[in-house]
Amino acid sequence: MASLQDQHTYLRQKIDTNLLQLRAQEEELNLQDFLLMIEPHGSDYAPNKDAAKLKPNTDALKKYAPDLSGNSADPMDKELVALHQAEADYTPFTRIHASKVGFYLKELALKLGHDETTADILGTCGDLHDVGKLGVSRDILNFIGKLDEEQYAKIKEHTTLGAGMLLNHEGVYATTASIMALYHHEDQDGKGYFGLKGNEIPYVARLCKVADVFEAMTAERPYKSGMSPEEALAIMNQEPSENNRGLGHHKFDPKILKAFNEIARPVYDLAQVKFGDSAEALKAEHDVKGELSFPQTQRVRREFNEQLKLKP
Repeated sequence: MASLQDQHTYLRQKIDTNLLQLRAQEEELNLQDFLLMIEPHGSDYAPNKDAAKLKPNTDALKKYAPDLSGNSADPMDKELVALHQAEADYTPFTRIHASKVGFYLKELALKLGHDETTADILGTCGDLHDVGKLGVSRDILNFIGKLDEEQYAKIKEHTTLGAGMLLNHEGVYATTASIMALYHHEDQDGKGYFGLKGNEIPYVARLCKVADVFEAMTAERPYKSGMSPEEALAIMNQEPSENNRGLGHHKFDPKILKAFNEIARPVYDLAQVKFGDSAEALKAEHDVKGELSFPQTQRVRREFNEQLKLKP
């Protein structure tokens, strides 16, 4: 398959096309403020802007929120329900991780002053940030030890596979979710997967980054024990090391991290009650046998091969 950077370039073109269409309708759809949150590269939206002064049309936004009840006839809703079930079947641990990230992200958005409807949409998008892991071998996802270069390259593809699946749909929700999926491993200092830094990273992805890292650090995984919320926050807020490697506050949007520090412990406790402990998900993970193949990821791989002129 094409290189990760080639996949990224191709997906950015699709995202930019979607954004052009949305910008053309932003006044009609009352999306001016919302689109600032998903604008890539040089967005003037930052969390120091007073979110309470933003005036989204909540009635307009509500129609973009997906119906995940399983009763909707909308193709996008059906696809999202199918993706949730596929994640639960393939990697129960990833499903509970994604659910908690979405929950943290919603609470973080509320803390930053966003309205309930906006926070709901952002939280549901966060719930799908790791959907590309459906295209990654379970042997790699649950590998115990340090990943080699080839394994790490495969792991990184979950960002492009996830964005590719979500970009099979148009509209505000699919575009927002695809941006989170693609960019949630970007670092504020520019040392993430694709090298975006600072406000080049879309605001919604900067939100997801904080929630994703915190959940990963506090969760029990096949290769590590979970930290307490206080231990995780201490590492996330630490000063950069001499070689600027590892975690620390230089990896996160400072204002988003500051807001999350104030709510992390209570939302962690709520998530444990709402979604259960990650150790239980690991037990379910052990019961899944063999690898599974999903039409959603196969379709994206074919698209990459065809559009980037590679043989399947």
